[in-house]
Amino acid sequence: MLSRRNFLKTAVAAAPAAWLLNYQAMAATMKGKVKVRDIQTMMLQGPRTYTLVKIVSDQGPYGIAEAYGSPGVGVREQVDFLKTMIVGKDPLEIEQIVMSLDRHSDGSAHSFFRAVSGIEMALWDLAGKILNVPVSTLLGGRYRDKVRVYNHAAPRDMNDKASCREWAAECKADKSGFFGHKFGLQHSDPKKDMGRDPANRLLSSQEVRAVRTQFENCREAIGWDHDIMVHCHWE
Repeated sequence: MLSRRNFLKTAVAAAPAAWLLNYQAMAATMKGKVKVRDIQTMMLQGPRTYTLVKIVSDQGPYGIAEAYGSPGVGVREQVDFLKTMIVGKDPLEIEQIVMSLDRHSDGSAHSFFRAVSGIEMALWDLAGKILNVPVSTLLGGRYRDKVRVYNHAAPRDMNDKASCREWAAECKADKSGFFGHKFGLQHSDPKKDMGRDPANRLLSSQEVRAVRTQFENCREAIGWDHDIMVHCHWE
């Protein structure tokens, strides 16, 4: 029987995307002239832990990327394990390298895909430097000239309107000019809220009211010319 994975591999091989064909045409003159000399990792320690991947070529240029996700537990070890399968290969053969890593996990699937994502992005960064073009050109062209970003600042107490007004004033005074704000809402204490259902992670009526109050307080304080994106992790 044809598995879903093999079906997708066959489909991609039979009908490669136009941007991939364009990339292969641009890389054709340099293929076989550069090899991967080394793969290095670096950990950024802090409240969150990030794993950076650096792929060095034998001709000097290198590519850098982040193996997504935090914490980076096991990701660095997974990159080190995959290193032996990449060193010596042509860094411009990106699709072949990434596909060859399939089924070579030395840990959980979670850390494996984090590691592979960092390796692939570092290869694209390296390819752009080898071919002396922006990576966006290799991926089919730039879609926009600027990207809107958001901050993670949040009020100290979203249930308190004064605290929300203080937060809004700080956001508007920030020279970075953020107009988007993403943060988590406060949740109730499971010892005091007997309506919570931690097994099914359902919101109690008390938490539903709290979510509405907190969001309305933030919206009233910041105004409608700013975007608010909230995420809830109920424990």
